[in-house]
Order: sequence, then structure tokens, then C-alpha cells
Amino acid sequence: MKSLNALKRELSESNEFLREKGNVPAVIYGKGVENILVSVKENEVRSLWRDVRDTEPFQIKVEEGESYTVIMKDMQVHVVSGNILHIDFLIQS
Repeated sequence: MKSLNALKRELSESNEFLREKGNVPAVIYGKGVENILVSVKENEVRSLWRDVRDTEPFQIKVEEGESYTVIMKDMQVHVVSGNILHIDFLIQS
């Protein structure tokens, strides 16, 4: 199964600062789970996206050993630059 690494982030962190560093703000959510704010490397997401698209589940590994099986539920892309602005990861039961 494909995997993606993520780092937890605080709501107070600037999304623009994350994007300048090549990261994308994201959220992991699902039934019975509190939302987890994370950031992921844009280049890793693009590489993974070529393989999994919308429906194939993959592992997202968050620091501190947490791991979730997710799908990319939504991805917002800047209409002019093509940069990824935000991603929603939905936990699969």
C-alpha cells in the first residue's frame, strides 16, 4: 500500500508560510475521530496522486507513530499557478 508522511500543525501556523516551504496544509478526518491538522510535502502529494487518484486508499503516517488508512476526499488547486492549496484526507473504516 502506498504511503505519505505528514507533520502535525497548529491552527495558528500561517498557511502561506507552509506553502512557501513547499508544504501543503491538510486535515485528516473521519467518523468518531477528532480532526487532525497536518502538513504534507507538495512534491510527495503530486507523486502519490499519479498512483492513487480519488478512490484508492493509502496510508498517511503522522509523527509520533500514528498511521491512518485514508483517501484524498478533496484537493484545492490554485486556478492560475496550479499549486495545491489544501487537501482533505478521509479516514477509511
